[in-house]
Amino acid sequence: MPSIIRIRPYFGCRTDPYIDDYRFRPRNYENYTLFRWIQCQRVKKRSTQRIKTFRERVENGEGSQNNTITKFFPFLAGHPLYMTHEATCDEWKCEMVVPNFLSGTLPRADEGDREFYCATMLTIFKPWRNSAHLKAVDQTWDDAFNGNNFPERESELISNLNLRYECLDARDNFHAELNKKVNMAQRMREFNDSGSESSDSGRVITRNK
Repeated sequence: MPSIIRIRPYFGCRTDPYIDDYRFRPRNYENYTLFRWIQCQRVKKRSTQRIKTFRERVENGEGSQNNTITKFFPFLAGHPLYMTHEATCDEWKCEMVVPNFLSGTLPRADEGDREFYCATMLTIFKPWRNSAHLKAVDQTWDDAFNGNNFPERESELISNLNLRYECLDARDNFHAELNKKVNMAQRMREFNDSGSESSDSGRVITRNK
């Protein structure tokens, strides 16, 4: 099943219905961006016995315990399924899975609402748990975007997202130029045809006696 990201101004985007999975993701994945998390995350329910053991540890103040056998880790407290579910990330999926963006097209870097574009890119490609991790209260999204030092991979992905629009622009420019040439050729034919008719109407025909 494809992962879904819905774009919503101005807090960028939300995953539907798993926004809490990312916000309360295990601390082991603290530096994961939303894009990477969607690519490789996997969530499962603990067994009945492990749920009981986990609940007892939490109630006794012993803290959560990682599943060292399957490499699953608990969500942060505050997740609706904190007591019953755990998560891991399959790194190999980063090379195989591409998130499916819904609710319209992604904003463009070169035109349109700049604030919405910057908010979207930061939300997708900068690690966060709440909006304060993306920008300061008195900061614009544009300033936050320009001031953020994206890693090389994230910078490459951001750049690649605009390739689709560049291809569409190139297609539109090609068709516009083609239509221009077709219209010019049509006008030339009409001009030549009208010239021929004028020549024929003014021609004098003589006959030998």
